[in-house]
Amino acid sequence: MDIDFSAKMYSDPTMRPHLKKLYDSQYAAFYERIDAMPETPTTVSMTMPDGQSVELHELSAEQYRAAVPSFDKWLELQSRIMSDTGDIPGSLQSVERARQHVQNLEQNDPGSPSGVRTVFATGSEILGYINMDGSVATHAGGSVLQDIAKKADAMGLSGEAKIAYLQDEGKKALSARYGNLQASNYNTSNMLNKTEFANRWYPHHDTYESYQSALASARAHLEETEQLYQQQMERRNAMQAFLLQSIEDSQSSPTIQAEDENPLMALSQSTT
Repeated sequence: MDIDFSAKMYSDPTMRPHLKKLYDSQYAAFYERIDAMPETPTTVSMTMPDGQSVELHELSAEQYRAAVPSFDKWLELQSRIMSDTGDIPGSLQSVERARQHVQNLEQNDPGSPSGVRTVFATGSEILGYINMDGSVATHAGGSVLQDIAKKADAMGLSGEAKIAYLQDEGKKALSARYGNLQASNYNTSNMLNKTEFANRWYPHHDTYESYQSALASARAHLEETEQLYQQQMERRNAMQAFLLQSIEDSQSSPTIQAEDENPLMALSQSTT
């Protein structure tokens, strides 16, 4: 038997008694802990770093019970989560983004092309540069390149036309400010790789170390998101199996507990 495992399930009247059983089972251990609590909440004394003594009071059993969402509130919450994520848990989308990030880093190691088409400099000081996608990066003294880039965008320029405009206008503007301006242009045949570019203009930046650190961090994040996704899928499969079993049990036994009867709640109330 298949279940329409979507947000609609939580408002389906035929699924309500089975969802109620699931709801009760999920909070069973919580109610057992509440029933085992002493009548008087536990108080713990702690000494803070400044030497002051404070008392921490555990919540009472009634406060814990009040923290449990009602069945209808739980249905509403589950439906909202399912509506937001659809059939695929949101964590899967996170996994795909994390995997793509790792792949991008692996494909763009320190030996890969820098993507820099033009560098503007004065002596050993870099003023800014133009990337092959038409974006610009600037340092102190080269901020005029940002203004020129905005004009290029306003003119609707893109691709090689935009790069040519940035090269020409950038050289004019910066030459007026710096008599010894150096404009170095590159293409696919002579483009510096990332390590060469960093060594030339950012000698104090360790490109390889930064890359290895970024790659290790990205791979660790991917592993974490994959584990989270696996956990969510296991919980989802367990929920689906529980509901299927509940439906099968109800078909073999016509008596199903009324949805408003919570034996765990009743037991909890009878023992207080």
